[in-house]
Amino acid sequence: MNKLADFYDEELNRKVGMISKLMEPIIMMFMAVGAVFLIVAIYLPILKMNEQVMG
Repeated sequence: MNKLADFYDEELNRKVGMISKLMEPIIMMFMAVGAVFLIVAIYLPILKMNEQVMG
């Protein structure tokens, strides 16, 4: 019974590790998109104001 429990425990750990490795790049992409969105949200009003000042 303990061998079976150990087998399933190792199998679960392996699958969770595999899913974690697959999700990591996806999470990084979402974080990069969020960072770009924030940069655009900060610079766009500054650039528009500069445009109005310069005429």
